[in-house]
Amino acid sequence: MKKSIYVALAATAAHGEIIKPNKKLSGKHPLNKLARLQKFGFDFAEFHMNDSEAQVSRVKTAIESITTNMANSWKRPNCGYFDETTSKGGPDPNPDTRSNGKPRSSRMRREANQWMFDACECELDGHQNCYDDMSKNQHAFYIDSVLNEMFCDDDEVESGECSYLDSMTCTWVGDASQAVRGSGSSGNGRLSEVPEKAVKQITGGLKKWALRYINNCSGMRNGKKPVKRVNNLYKKWIEKVSDE
Repeated sequence: MKKSIYVALAATAAHGEIIKPNKKLSGKHPLNKLARLQKFGFDFAEFHMNDSEAQVSRVKTAIESITTNMANSWKRPNCGYFDETTSKGGPDPNPDTRSNGKPRSSRMRREANQWMFDACECELDGHQNCYDDMSKNQHAFYIDSVLNEMFCDDDEVESGECSYLDSMTCTWVGDASQAVRGSGSSGNGRLSEVPEKAVKQITGGLKKWALRYINNCSGMRNGKKPVKRVNNLYKKWIEKVSDE
């Protein structure tokens, strides 16, 4: 099902737009996740692709462009998909069928950061304004904690290297200590200091987003164009950081 309220977009350069998280939308909403993915992409440019201002600008422009295109694709009629009753929200189980039926052309205790689990349960219960009492930093941390499921591999969860908030059970999966960082900090500090891993995080998150939330759009059904574009960015960036 597709939400009727969209994340507000603030126009910037002609290449794309800055996507802002929106408290009126679910923390696991595709556009809120995409807003944070875009922010991590900008951080990646600043931290790992900073040989020159021109290089930082080029990487940021690429991130801004691809995330804006994804957001615009999601908002097109009969394109974007989001089912808030599932833990990941997607992908569409029937990508070749429109909504009208016609074919298309480990867990932690809750004492830590109780506000996070209260907000999650509020959302599950179908209430509105579940995030109004959160600070900007807490809201960013909440979205990041749900988003991190897209970054974590099973072995990373098992080793405690990566963890996330399961938005369907409102419990923490992985290292409980990582859930305590969000009270006053912005985000969940997941962008790796290792350049090669940071490339994998950014491009892997973008690919999962495209596969889950716009897999029924024509560009995805006909050649997986967004995924191919991300793969090209991965090859370019991994070669760059590996040479340094």
